[in-house]
Amino acid sequence: MALEDLLAGSEVISTRQKTEAEMTLITLFGAALIFGVVYFIYNNLIFNPYKAMKASAEKQLVKVAYLEELHKRRYGVYTTDLRRLALISGDAVQFQRDMQQYFRPKDFRIGISEDGYYIEGRAKDNADPEKTSMVYFVK
Repeated sequence: MALEDLLAGSEVISTRQKTEAEMTLITLFGAALIFGVVYFIYNNLIFNPYKAMKASAEKQLVKVAYLEELHKRRYGVYTTDLRRLALISGDAVQFQRDMQQYFRPKDFRIGISEDGYYIEGRAKDNADPEKTSMVYFVK
């Protein structure tokens, strides 16, 4: 009897009973199918948004690092001022939107020295900040 037979209320008449091996095989195949569907749903609906946000936040960190390098070339020093970096980006409004979209404001930091900088940001969407912590170093 198939699922559509159960839903329709049909009565199925079989000419022979299934053997124990056939029943075991059907049960294993069904369990594997259910496992596959659950795995697909988990990876595409639950897990992937986390990975996508982390990847986007990492890309934004690389952009900030690039802007730090531009600032160093233009002014001779690195900066911790995100407003200056936004102005250098060429589209300050979009830069600020991206920063607000990807990072928690209190969990984004830039540290500088004469010869390098440290950028740390945590993605905005995950409940466990340790899993989404991204750090970018340049020395």
